Amino acid sequence: MRGVTAGAARGFRLRVKLRRTAVALAKAVSLVAVVIVAASVSAQPRTRIATTIEALLTYPVFFHGRNVVVRGTLAERDGLWSLTSAGGERRVHVLMKSTRPDPGAVEARGEFWDLGRLQQEDPRCAGYDMDRLIERVNQGRWPGQNQIFVLALELAGPGAAAPSTQATTIRAIVLEPDKYDGQRVTVTGRFRGVNLFGDLPQAPGRSRYDFVLQSADAAIWVTGLQPKGKNWSLDRNARVDTGRWLEVTGTIGRTSGLVWIDAEKIGLGTAPEPAAVVEIAVPKVGPAPEVSFSLPTPDDIDVETNILVRIQFSRDMEAASLKDRVRVRYVTPPAEGAPASPPPFATAYREGTKVLEIKFSARLDRFRVVDVELLEGVAAFDGAKLATPWKLTFTTGPQ
Repeated sequence: MRGVTAGAARGFRLRVKLRRTAVALAKAVSLVAVVIVAASVSAQPRTRIATTIEALLTYPVFFHGRNVVVRGTLAERDGLWSLTSAGGERRVHVLMKSTRPDPGAVEARGEFWDLGRLQQEDPRCAGYDMDRLIERVNQGRWPGQNQIFVLALELAGPGAAAPSTQATTIRAIVLEPDKYDGQRVTVTGRFRGVNLFGDLPQAPGRSRYDFVLQSADAAIWVTGLQPKGKNWSLDRNARVDTGRWLEVTGTIGRTSGLVWIDAEKIGLGTAPEPAAVVEIAVPKVGPAPEVSFSLPTPDDIDVETNILVRIQFSRDMEAASLKDRVRVRYVTPPAEGAPASPPPFATAYREGTKVLEIKFSARLDRFRVVDVELLEGVAAFDGAKLATPWKLTFTTGPQ
């Protein structure tokens, strides 16, 4: 009888272990899927991107989840807000948490979402009246991809009219390309190679010499001429050459959300004086980030000793805030001859997936309880702090 009871107990423990393993595997597959999808998108810069509503709707995969600035007409109808492009051809819905701006011409700033690429329970949706939008626009059903486009905008005061400046800058052209289409201009900007920093969603493919010129929060393609002159030449594929300032003269062209300069003359330039920009008042700090998933999962058992620990956040994080704020230790006392502390480790933050990776220099000790802690000071890119200390506990297995 005792043998039968012991066997049943072992069988029960095995079933529990298998269930836990299955759950961990399912979550791991989910995380890998997120990594694969995000890897198809260019690395996201942390600065705002000046663009147009047409570009947002033409390249939603590129702009999804990015902070953007666009100009348009803000209007409210039957409780729903929208931002419409010049001429009224294209528009995005606008979500706000509390204060309401004055309708009219604005320079709007916020995070662009293709709602179908978010989960309905995504913490970024908290505080917005999603139900009203979904009910009115999609009969209450959460949309699929490329169905509903939103600018998540938190306004602390009335909207500001779009600046009316006579200066021809890359920013002015990119924000209102219809006003410059076909015009001859001269602009100054940083050389960024053949889109080496993912400033723009796509190349116009107008010449073999296309490269990107960037200034402030805006970037534009330059076509037709090589970036070289007397006693100087820049390599479009070399980051070491980026950062040089160029002065470009040419004619503005645009199509399908892309804007470019057909260059007539290219020379070395100097950085311009920073220009004052009229801004809509927006909060400096967003909601506090949270840990949305980890691998291993909390209280997981039989974790492989060569595990690559992954911690995924709900918001884009400031990579520098993670440096020296990760602590790993063994909870259980070591057996005789066993190491007292885990091996050294290195951390890496993957912006595209919002994942922190912790890689150990050697295998963890077998059958040990491990604590991974995030310490005070970990923050999102806008300074919002993670509630700390945050801790993940798991137990290593035999291999």
